[in-house]
Amino acid sequence: MYILWIGWLYVVLMLVVVIGTDNLPMAGFLLLVLGVFPSWLLFFAARRRQQLKAEGVIEPRPKRKSPSAEAD
Repeated sequence: MYILWIGWLYVVLMLVVVIGTDNLPMAGFLLLVLGVFPSWLLFFAARRRQQLKAEGVIEPRPKRKSPSAEAD
């Protein structure tokens, strides 16, 4: 999940650099809307899930079995 987030931020930063050469306020707006807000939402959701697990409200996800273990 985090690798996708890093890729998304790279794309957003490249977009902001291209647009920022002509229109600085628009670049700042795009950085907020496409970069900061989605990042905040991602980290908020991840942190909230950790808190709920720590409080015992939700159970941790079950561990996946490896394909080699199923073949045995």
